[in-house]
This record gives sequence, C-alpha cells and structure tokens, in this order.
Amino acid sequence: DLPGEQLEPLTLEVALGEAMSHVLANADVPRGIARTEGLKENVFLTFVCTHARVPLMIVGPPGSSKTLSMGVVEANARGVESPRGFFRAQPLVEVWFYQCSRRSTSSDIESVFTRAIERQRSALSRRCVVFMDEAGLPEERRGCSTTTSKTPADRAPAVSFVAITNHVLDAAKSNRCACLLRGEPDMDDLNAIARGCLFEEDLAGGDVLGGAAVAVAASTVRPPGGGTPMLAHLVAGLPPECGQLAVGEMLGGAA
Repeated sequence: DLPGEQLEPLTLEVALGEAMSHVLANADVPRGIARTEGLKENVFLTFVCTHARVPLMIVGPPGSSKTLSMGVVEANARGVESPRGFFRAQPLVEVWFYQCSRRSTSSDIESVFTRAIERQRSALSRRCVVFMDEAGLPEERRGCSTTTSKTPADRAPAVSFVAITNHVLDAAKSNRCACLLRGEPDMDDLNAIARGCLFEEDLAGGDVLGGAAVAVAASTVRPPGGGTPMLAHLVAGLPPECGQLAVGEMLGGAA
C-alpha cells in the first residue's frame, strides 16, 4: 500500500458477502441454473453448517432454491473427487435424504438418523448429513410429532442436519437451528433467473430482452402461493436457441 493510504474498514456484511460469493464461484452449477442471491446464501449456509455440524433450517416459498442448494453442495463436495480444488480440500458430504409427508412417523425419521449416525461413526473422514425435505408436513397432521424424545437438531454434532420447509416450524424445533428465511425474489434475482433460463449468465448487466423476460418470469409463470418464478422449468434442458424461442413466443415475438 502507498504511504498514508487508508484501507476501507472490512465490515461483517462485506466479509460475509465475499465468503458467500467465493463458495458459489468455486462450485459447478448446471448450465441454465441462475446464480441468484438466494442460491448463493442457501449454498453457503448449507455448506458451512454441514461441515460445522450446526443444524440448519431454510424457510421459504416454493422455488426459492432450497432443495437445489443441497444438490449443488452434494455434487461439488465430493472430497478428493470434487471437480474444483476448493472442495477437494474439504471432507466428502454424504446426504441421507428423507422426504417428509403428512404420513411421516417418528419411527420413520428416527431410522434415517440412526443409519446416518452409524455411517458417520464408520466414516470419520466424511460429513454425513440428514436432509429433511418438506419438514413442515408431519407437523400439519394433528397430534403428529416429527421426533421421538429428541428433535432432529438434537442429533448434532453426531450427524449434520438440514431441513427445508415452506413455513416456520414451532419454537421447539426452530430454536435449535440456524434459520435462514427466504423472501420473495427482488428485481436483481428476477433478472438473474431470466438470464439463467436463457443460458445468458455472462451478459453484462441490464435487463434481458429489455426487461420483457423479467416481466414473464415475474408474472406469467409464478407458482401457486408465490415464490420464485418457475420459468426455468419451461426451457430447462433445451438448447439456448430453444429457450430464447420459447420466451420470444411468450412475448409475442420479442426474441
């Protein structure tokens, strides 16, 4: 640094933002998936909490990258076989998936944790994590508990635990977890979603198609009950020209 030059103070917000960006920048994300702020935050906390064995609960509307974030972590955190050097230096993440339903019982959930804990004890170099999808569904059934004598969060640090849900669970569960609350996407995220759907993540700034694709993403194909627009599902897996054509037709030939 030059004499007398003063460095700007590094705030917690800036440091955290840089750390989140660094993790996602070193992750391989399938083409056509938008790298939104929501995805960045979800992936960072899922990755960090899994390795630190801190129970995590992500709460948000449908389409807010909750399930996707665990998929990104699992695909990249493969130990020495990871596609990127950043993740090769970290333990392999082994996911024990459980899809909750209104018919889920305490014994069903207990058996998943039992198997994951046994696996963790025999593979100390790995991070076994129980991933509970739609964790709020068992709670919706009257008189049903998602646990036995302990909540899933009480299983840490024996095994990592990540739960996703569309609504906040009761205090007995949520108070034992790090909670990430996802809201509705802002315009920056809507633009990122449109770029991702059009396979145009490298476009520098500005609204895609003069903002028209964002309007489609924001209002035309929003899922029931709110949440992140599901435009990606209309063009996912198609060549770029097909994605652009699909959006163009929806916009009356704007593409």
